[in-house]
Amino acid sequence: MRLILELATVTLAVGLLPGSCLAAQPVLGCKLSIYAMGSDQSSLGKRIVGPDQVVSASYGKSSITDGGTVLRVHLTASGALANRTFSANNIGRKIAILCDSQVLARPVIASQSGATFVVEGVKRP
Repeated sequence: MRLILELATVTLAVGLLPGSCLAAQPVLGCKLSIYAMGSDQSSLGKRIVGPDQVVSASYGKSSITDGGTVLRVHLTASGALANRTFSANNIGRKIAILCDSQVLARPVIASQSGATFVVEGVKRP
């Protein structure tokens, strides 16, 4: 099952995706974190997941969007719990996915997510 969260050209696919959807790429050379968006939906709010809660994050190619760039993220148990809780309670709101201080994506939460997710249409730093 694959759940899709969309904002303009950025899509967040949550759940289990077949391995064939991604081609292996180098791991990110930065600290990844996830933030809520502020009440104005354009500034950063509170941090949901910090770099210490990210097990791995890597770029790949998506077969879903004709070879577009994707970011695959795996969270620790505490990161997954924080992500699951926040996403369940904030459907329809934006999050920001940061690589160090650079925003990679600002998808809208369409459904609850958990320990592993894929963001499609990511801008590579």
